Amino acid sequence: MRSILAFGCLAACAGMSAPVSRRPNAFSAKTSPAAPRRGPALAPPIKGDRRPRRRPLTLETARHLLNKGALSHDDAVAAVRSATRLAQSPAPRHKTRPTRNDVDAFVRDVLNAPSRDWEPTERLCAVALDAHARDGDVKATRQLIRAARSLGGVQPGPVSFCILIKAVGRRGEKLPEGREKATLTKSVDEAIKGCARNSVPDTVLLNAAVDAYARLGAVDDALHLVGSFGDYGVQADARAYNAALKALVRRPRDALALRRRMRAADVKPTAVTNATLIHTVALDNPARAQRLLPTLVRDDFGRDRDSLNAATAAYTSVIGAFASQGAERAAYDVAGLMRRRSVPLNAVTFAELFRAASTATKGSKRARRVRGLWRRLTKDRIRPTRGCYDVAIASLIGDVPDPACLRLALDLSATMRADVGWSTTTLNLILAALYASDARAKEARSTYDAPVASDRNAKLRAAERLFDRAERDPRTCAPPDCATYTIALRARARRGDLDGCRQAFRSLRDSPTLSVDNVAATSMLVALARAGALSEMWRLLEDMRNVEMCEDLPTPDADAVEVVVRALARARSGVAADKAIALYERHFGSRGDLGTPSEACVQAVLLACARKAPPPKGLFDLKQSVRDDVRAAREVLDGLEGRLDADTVRDLRQYARETLAQCETETWRDGAGQRPGGRWTEPESASDRLFSQKGWNSVDSGFKLF
Repeated sequence: MRSILAFGCLAACAGMSAPVSRRPNAFSAKTSPAAPRRGPALAPPIKGDRRPRRRPLTLETARHLLNKGALSHDDAVAAVRSATRLAQSPAPRHKTRPTRNDVDAFVRDVLNAPSRDWEPTERLCAVALDAHARDGDVKATRQLIRAARSLGGVQPGPVSFCILIKAVGRRGEKLPEGREKATLTKSVDEAIKGCARNSVPDTVLLNAAVDAYARLGAVDDALHLVGSFGDYGVQADARAYNAALKALVRRPRDALALRRRMRAADVKPTAVTNATLIHTVALDNPARAQRLLPTLVRDDFGRDRDSLNAATAAYTSVIGAFASQGAERAAYDVAGLMRRRSVPLNAVTFAELFRAASTATKGSKRARRVRGLWRRLTKDRIRPTRGCYDVAIASLIGDVPDPACLRLALDLSATMRADVGWSTTTLNLILAALYASDARAKEARSTYDAPVASDRNAKLRAAERLFDRAERDPRTCAPPDCATYTIALRARARRGDLDGCRQAFRSLRDSPTLSVDNVAATSMLVALARAGALSEMWRLLEDMRNVEMCEDLPTPDADAVEVVVRALARARSGVAADKAIALYERHFGSRGDLGTPSEACVQAVLLACARKAPPPKGLFDLKQSVRDDVRAAREVLDGLEGRLDADTVRDLRQYARETLAQCETETWRDGAGQRPGGRWTEPESASDRLFSQKGWNSVDSGFKLF
């Protein structure tokens, strides 16, 4: 009996001390609902015909299986899709993510692989094509379509052409108005015709074409395509009309006419249609759009996700319109209306509120307002995006950052770096703020009631460290772009650091991924002009004009040429003045290729004409002859007739009279004994030189003149 009791006690102690197994026991009693069993007991039973989900393969693993011949088509598609999603999401610190080029290279390896026992399809290529299209890389999209056709025999269908049209639209959205946009518009037409040669374009492709036309600003083409859907055997749906409405955001009357046309075609408007109309009206009259919000955004907006997002977008567009006008209180009223109607706020809504606070407040008040909005965003449990962070930092920095705003901006940038990572825009904002605060600290003067820190170069050193870090290791902060180098170049030019400007410009030219744009090249010309390096400035301009020899430099625009003209005109040299006049006539003359010059550029050329003035004549030399400076100035001003308005030309003629000589309006004759614009000075005598060197008396110079 004692042995049985002892064995029971030992078994009880062992049961208390042994770890509880999480595997469900078939012999144990059922647990009550108040105390559910933990672990796999809560998971639904796995059915026999259902495969367990597994993580998609990485590109390295998929390439290894491809070389062995063990990679299936579905695994290849899953690996490409997973890699493209990782490439779009921000990478954590000190970690790398696959890029679009890695995905492109893997797809080409799959197309070239001889060991696979399956044929590649358009579905596999479409995933990689979509990654290029999201970034607007039209060239890479076309190259991959050609590679799929030549290497794997995959003929492009409606899906491939639809993605190509999407890439064209995204590319055109980033470009200003010009020749390249017109070329991209023709590319959309060619893509539709190319798809029609192989198959019939469907509604999805035509909707993408309308959206691409809207992004390119081709309003007439978008409206014409919406009306010609019947030629392809399909009917325009609400998505086509919504895409066309986006192209008419600056034309409210045409947008309302398109909506009437939509009703006449028996196409029911959606929540996106109403949100687009509110955005169109808000750009013209925000107060009217605010009154239309309860009517166009119905109370049943929460029935599906699209209606909910459209309602948020409609209210956010009105807030953005008030923010653009600086009406902070009206923007807050619309946000309060959103809360009363239970319309969810998102990160874009708070970004517009940050922008409204920046336009209506200044200094420490702006910092308090932005801090309060950020607390509200955190309280609402809204995950801020990179764009929201960037807008908040930009609203704090402004034109001239206040110390309180700068501290808060740096704190937000630190939070952003740990949360979603920096973007290139963030890097440029912080660099510009540090450089601007350094210039402001040098201008500040210390007083007894407002002392200034002795270390005035602290912000400058911080900016230079950040710029060097972005150059050496972009993964730790953000990759620099051309604007990053331009910011550093301009800051160094203001400081008089010509060697630093040369180093930054040389690094930009040697970068394998970046190209010099006109803004960076013009900034370098300004830096050289400030330092007085006119010969180097002239050589850089000649290199920019020599496109065949210097392909890494852009063609000079009007701003670059004006910088060189004004710098040469200010130089006290007749040769420089002749070069300035010749450069002006070549680019801004009657046969120039850069259009109409600015008023400051014309004044600089007139100043260069004054350098050609002859020495003063004697008192009794009454010979009436037209001087070289007057003739050159007359040619410049006569070439501006009809190109500038009459008042501007009249002011420029008055400036020429004051600069060159006092002469008659019709003849431009020079009177006897007149000095050309007061520019000529009499030669110094011995006493004049002594006065300029030694000063007035012995108190100033130690030499007594009288």
